[in-house]
Order: sequence, then C-alpha cells, then structure tokens
Amino acid sequence: MKQVVCMISLVVALSSSLFAEEKVADALAVRIVPERTWEDGKRIIETQPEAHFHVIITNLSDKPVRLWRDWCSWGEQTLSFEVTDENGNAIVVKRSARSYRKNYPDLDLIPPGDHKVCEVSFGQTTDPTSDYGTNAPLPEKGKTREVKMKAVFKIPEDEMAKEKKVWTGKVCSPEETYTIHRTR
Repeated sequence: MKQVVCMISLVVALSSSLFAEEKVADALAVRIVPERTWEDGKRIIETQPEAHFHVIITNLSDKPVRLWRDWCSWGEQTLSFEVTDENGNAIVVKRSARSYRKNYPDLDLIPPGDHKVCEVSFGQTTDPTSDYGTNAPLPEKGKTREVKMKAVFKIPEDEMAKEKKVWTGKVCSPEETYTIHRTR
C-alpha cells in the first residue's frame, strides 16, 4: 500500500512539473515605449488624433508563447494601464468593450526572444483595437499632465486558454513617469 501511495505521489508531482514547464513560467516582459522623449528626458504620450505609443511584449523563454490577439473578445481586455495622477489618484485605463460581427479565439505565436508590438492611443483614433482614450487621464486641451504609469498584460486561466494552450498570468512593465501632452 505504501508503494502505491508513493507511486501516485510521484505521478502527481511529475504531471505538475510537466504542466509548469508547458505554461512557460516567467516567459514575458512588458515595456512601454512612448511616442517620443524630449531633451529633458520626459517621456511624451501625445493625444492628438491618430497619435500612438507602443507596448512591447517580449518572450523571454526558450519556447514559443501563444497570446490572444487583441481584435477578438478573448484578447480585447488583456492590456491595461495602471495610472497614478499628480494627486495620487489611481486610475485603470483599459479599452472599452465592443460588439463583434465576427468573433472567434484568435492567437499570436511569439517565438523565443521575439516580440509582440501593441499600438495604443489615448487620443481619438479610427482603430478600435488601439483606442484606450475613453477613460485615460487626459489634461485640458493645450496642456500637459505628468502621471506615473505601468502597462499590465494579463490573460486569465480559463477553459479556452487551456484548450488553445495560451499563456496565462499577469506581467507588468516598470512604473515610470510619463507626460501626457494634449494639443487639441
């Protein structure tokens, strides 16, 4: 009986470690790349129509990683921003949910050491996959506003993620100071 219990424990331990390897723990890094940086070192995020900045998601592992594409409902809320304004107020900036004519679980495969580039806009844009302006902490027209901000990339573990072998977890960029510049 003792041998059976030990054998079952070994099988459970081995299957757990195989699952952990398959998940590719600590596989991703996230970084915000502002639209530009001024001479004084300020990282600038413009809000004029069609202006954008980028979020780079890097596969740090030695295996390909699958991520939801942001055009489908599984991927539309994977990227958000935690912003702290000059008064210490915390704001979560995320894309508004939208309706779909077509919707199916679509994914990107990120090779080892490669990147996924996400285009983000805090201003008006015609591309709904990059528009985060609905609750962004925008300054008044013609003004700037300094905020502390980090990008958050998160995919919850659910049945579809398991079925499609999509990476699940949460990873954040470093929190840094950005200047939001609103020209119009």
